[in-house]
Amino acid sequence: MSVNQRQAVRIDISKLAFAKDGGQAHGGLLKDISLVGAYIEFHYPLGRVEHGFEKGDVIELLLDDESLLN
Repeated sequence: MSVNQRQAVRIDISKLAFAKDGGQAHGGLLKDISLVGAYIEFHYPLGRVEHGFEKGDVIELLLDDESLLN
């Protein structure tokens, strides 16, 4: 999808974040965020682990601190 087709403006960012859905939580690097979505690169020290998140899922997003744009 090209940038012009996005529903909302995305803000580039680099923050440690945890995506949580019920009892399942995965940590990664929040790369960008908008009013309608977020892109997180998931990193695991012991190798790749599959997560159950799908495009369009509603999740709780926990950041490493309170300030998003520092």
